[in-house]
Amino acid sequence: MEYIGYISINISFVIYCTYFLPQIIYNQIKCQAGYISHSNQTLMIVANTLDLIYGFGFNLQWQYRTVTMSILLCLLFQQWQIYRDSQQKIYRFHIVILTIVILGIIFAIFNILGPKVLQKIGFISMFCYAVHWLPQIVKNIKEKNASAFSVWFLLLNIIALLCDEISALSFGWPLPSLLSPILILSLLFIVVGQYYYYQRLRMIID
Repeated sequence: MEYIGYISINISFVIYCTYFLPQIIYNQIKCQAGYISHSNQTLMIVANTLDLIYGFGFNLQWQYRTVTMSILLCLLFQQWQIYRDSQQKIYRFHIVILTIVILGIIFAIFNILGPKVLQKIGFISMFCYAVHWLPQIVKNIKEKNASAFSVWFLLLNIIALLCDEISALSFGWPLPSLLSPILILSLLFIVVGQYYYYQRLRMIID
């Protein structure tokens, strides 16, 4: 069983290192990053920034820290794309995001937080990961448009989460690690369903 776990954890590592690239390319080509929910982006930034503090604080494996840093860089680039493509420039939103990231990097570098605080940060990060698709689902329903995210990004996300769940079962990880991928997957399936539903709806209207 552990052998399967090692295979799945390595597959998820490769996917997490590259899965955001289709979304970045999609944003550049389609110029539709303005459809991304600000709450979704904020929760993703908060989750990854806290994950950075958590990973460096506990000196976790280099793979863990590499994935967190690469995703955070992609999210910052997507932040610029959101600013570029939004009809209304909400400067306060972008300033808050940059402040969160800068503070997170400072805490990660200087590693001044104790184990108890780091554990709480880990749980908050996991919660943000678990619910960050909810605002996007609501925004898609309101605007009857689910084209904010690349379908390849969504599908790679699903594969990575399935690998996470297999790893959690194989290695006997704690309950939060078992439940979190299932919750995120259920929300992701809704987003994918919305993508195809609204695409089909536009085709019928056209």
